[in-house]
Order: sequence, then structure tokens, then C-alpha cells
Amino acid sequence: MKIQVVQSIDVLPSTNDYIRQNLNILTSGVCIRALKQTHGKGRRGNVWTTDSKLNLTFSFLVTANTHLSNDIFMASALALKSVLKDYFIDASIKLPNDIYVGNKKIAGMLIETLKTNDKVQHICGIGLNINEQNPLKYDQNATSMLFEQTHLYEIEKILNKFVERYNHYVVLKDTFKEFKSALFERKHVAIYQGKRYQLTAISEAFMCTITQGADKQVISCDQLTFALN
Repeated sequence: MKIQVVQSIDVLPSTNDYIRQNLNILTSGVCIRALKQTHGKGRRGNVWTTDSKLNLTFSFLVTANTHLSNDIFMASALALKSVLKDYFIDASIKLPNDIYVGNKKIAGMLIETLKTNDKVQHICGIGLNINEQNPLKYDQNATSMLFEQTHLYEIEKILNKFVERYNHYVVLKDTFKEFKSALFERKHVAIYQGKRYQLTAISEAFMCTITQGADKQVISCDQLTFALN
């Protein structure tokens, strides 16, 4: 499940698409970084718009015989949060796939799962805004490391730090415990069937306990929409 090797490609439409189109020649643990990504992918068909020369866009492949998307997400989220902390940026995890600083998005993830024969292929795409001077031109809900701290960063160094931290968390026995602790540093509002609930608990299977007064339900995370308080 660890990232074993990083390959950089000058220009790609989407790093996730590149891995999917080359599954027959790519091995588990490969990480593909696009120096320029023209059509990055977000969740539910959204587009991740960013200037890749200033920021970090990459995807990695994990091949297994089981579904591990939650483990990959938790390790990736904790790794991003840890790397940002190295640069004195206090980030929080927002379900289902984002990293926020305050009320602004600084990073996003997209994990795609494909079944091929007896294997399950997981492709995790990540975008992190690093040296973007004006992230608001792409999204009024965005920020960047430069925007937060007002100085430039070495993008390659940040990617290497992410790989190191991800490889640590993905095999750590207490990853879920650390993830849950980090997740509940901020309150999540969960929206279900048009009603707003508080997220009060989450299981390792990503079943969410949501409450609104006396109304308490346990719902799979992928059926909920989330906001941060």
C-alpha cells in the first residue's frame, strides 16, 4: 500500500486518467505527478482548476485484493495535515475528501476504485494549492500555502514530505484513532434528506452517527453532504 516511486510528466489532462489508462503497465505504489495538469478531476464530476506550475497535482496507484479506499483517504488526509503543520499552517479535515484552513479549501482528494479480475485498483488523486498567489480567482472558497504564509515553497520538497508521511500513516495500527481525533478538531454539519445534523461519531467502516435533537441516525458517509462549523 506504500508509495514506492514518483514519476513526473510535463503535461497531462488528468493524473487519475493517466493511471487508469495505463493500468496494464503501471505497478502498485507508483505516483504520477503532472508538472502541468489541464483537466484535473474533482468529486462528482467537478473540475479541480489550478495552475500546476505553482501547485501540486499528482495521483498514486494502490493494487490490492480488497477495498482500502477509507484507509487511503485517512492516511492521505493525515499526511497532508501533518505536512502543512510543518509550515505552520493549521489545517483541518473536512469530509468527504477535503483539507481546509479556516473556512477555505487548500487541498482535495479523489479516490477512484476499479475492479479488475481478482484485484481492486485504487487511484488516489490529490491537488494541493502551494504557490498560488490568488487562489480566489479559481474558487471563492479556496486558499493556498503562499496565501496563508506569504512566501514561496519548494513543491518537490513538499511532495517528498507527503510521500514519507503517507507511507507512515498507511501502515500505522492507530491510523483510525489519529484520524478520528483530527477529524473532530472541528465540528461537521451533515446534511441528509434536506435536514442539518451534527456529526457526532464515525466508525472505521465510515458509518456516521448524526444527531438533531432526539433524532439520531447512523448513515454511510457517502450518503451525506458535509460542511464545517
